[in-house]
Order: sequence, then structure tokens, then C-alpha cells
Amino acid sequence: MNKLLFIAILFIVSLVYYLNIDNLVTNKIVQAGNTFKKSLIESVIDLQGFTDKHITQQKSIEKLEYENKELTKQNLFLLDKVNEHKRIIDNISSLTVEEDDIKIVKVLSYVNLDDFSKVWIDTFLEEGQVGALITPGNFSAGITVKDNGKSIGLLNGNEKCTYAVFIGEKKIPGIIHGQKGSENLIVKFIPKWLDFSIDDEVVTSGMDDIFFEGLRVGKVVDIIEKPQTKEAVVKPYAKVMKKRFFYQYTKEGTSEN
Repeated sequence: MNKLLFIAILFIVSLVYYLNIDNLVTNKIVQAGNTFKKSLIESVIDLQGFTDKHITQQKSIEKLEYENKELTKQNLFLLDKVNEHKRIIDNISSLTVEEDDIKIVKVLSYVNLDDFSKVWIDTFLEEGQVGALITPGNFSAGITVKDNGKSIGLLNGNEKCTYAVFIGEKKIPGIIHGQKGSENLIVKFIPKWLDFSIDDEVVTSGMDDIFFEGLRVGKVVDIIEKPQTKEAVVKPYAKVMKKRFFYQYTKEGTSEN
């Protein structure tokens, strides 16, 4: 009997011990699982934070790249305007005229859409005053006149754009005009007995009281013999119909011919 009791007690003790061990192991497993789960959650949170940070940084980089491109474009635009302004100032400073008015003027629009040689100009002229339009490089470009209170630019090539010129070193006089449908200009009223040649340079003479002497107009490309006079076909230097800005020379007391 004692032997059976001993075996029974031993079995109970073993069972209790086994159950405690199982609980202990189970607790350890649960604790390990909780630790792993916590670690996994923290890793996911860290990864999400890293991803969000990376996306934010990427967006910031893209934004900065766009802003940099825009700033570069603006800098190039401003540099171009600064250089253009400097060229204009340099050319203005090279004009040796005294007690006269030289200023920058802007082309606003065409007067008529079928005539690119006649434009509105943002300048003020006194009644009867005529201005001379000049491009960088000291090339003549046309004239400005007043029409119904507004200033109009008659560019080289316009039939009503006329001013006095000299041809070649002999300073052969004439009056230059535009030709409808042609980029070339024509010098009229040249005395028959005066000689000049192809490739002679044409410059403003200042004899019209509009321009001053010496602005370059173009070169002679053809000579036309008339019964009483000669005419010179001139290829102009300035591409005036592509310009948005000119400088205007006006002389006090100048009146329209």
C-alpha cells in the first residue's frame, strides 16, 4: 500500500512540475512573441517614417529643381535685358550730338495688320515735330511722326518714310524712300551728272533736319538711269521690322516736311 501511495504522490508531483514547466515555457513563448511583435511593429513604423521622409525629401528635391530651372530662366531673361540695355546705352553714348533729345522708345503694335512698316510708338512728339529712329550699331531705321495726337513710326521700307542721304565718299545727295513690296530702299532725285558706284555706302546727310549726318543706311546694289536724274537701289543694314525697341533722336524745332 505504501508503495502505491508513493507512486501516486510521485505522479502528482511530476504532473504539477510538468504543468509549471509548460506554463513557464508558454509564458516565455508568449513573451518572446510579444517582443517580436513589438519589434516588428516598431520596424514597420520606422520603415513608414523613413518612406514618408524619403517621399517628402523627393518632393522637396523636385520642387527645388523646378524653382532652380525657373530662376535660371529668369536670370537668363534678366541677363539678356541687362545686356540689351547696356548695348543701347553704349550706342547712345557714342552719338556725338549736343542739345538734342535721344531716348529709348518702344513699338506698341502695328497700325494696320497688313503693313508691318507702320507702327504705333510710345513716345511724345510736339505738333509738327519729326523724330529719327535709330537701331543699335548706329543704323537709321525710319522716322516718327504725329498723327491725330499719337506717334507713328514709319520704318525703312514704308513709302512715306523719306529722309536725306549721301552716297559714297563723294557725298552724292539724294532722298531715300521705301518701296512697296520690296525690302530694298531707293534713293531718288540724284543729279544726272554725279557718279557713284555699286557697293557705295549710303549714310544720313542731316540735310533734312531730321537725322544728323553719318548714320549708316545701307549699300547700293543697283543704279537706275532716268532721263533727268539717277536712282540708287539700296539694301538696308537694319532689319527694322524685327525690332521692338529703338532710340529716337529729335531736334528741337524740327517740323514735318
